[in-house]
Amino acid sequence: MAAEELQEFLEESHELKPTSGAEWLRGFLPKVKTIYAFQILSGAEVNDGWSAIAAVKTKLWNDLGGIFQADGEGFSNEEGYHVVWQFSENVRGSWWMGLHKEGRWVHFEMELGDRAQREAFLRGEVPAGANLAT
Repeated sequence: MAAEELQEFLEESHELKPTSGAEWLRGFLPKVKTIYAFQILSGAEVNDGWSAIAAVKTKLWNDLGGIFQADGEGFSNEEGYHVVWQFSENVRGSWWMGLHKEGRWVHFEMELGDRAQREAFLRGEVPAGANLAT
């Protein structure tokens, strides 16, 4: 099942933007040995359920490393910054992103709903007005 999921991700990666993130992802995915999949149910909205989900996710990541993939969002790098765009056209809010440039990561916070920032990210550029991570 995991092999099928990885193959699907690899096939889809050819359509992802920015190109640098998609290329990095194609190099990373063949090395994946284990996938931890979470199915988020409606109960996550009750009694601070998201906090419990986040705690489990963080514990696994801190102990084991790896990257994240979320349907309707995209993939992260090993530091947890999103590196490819799979958000809907209606997405809003600030988000931490990463661009792979010249063999290293550049991390920054951008406004997902800002069309100019979105287009710059998709071209593989750090958007004007983005806040660089320190």
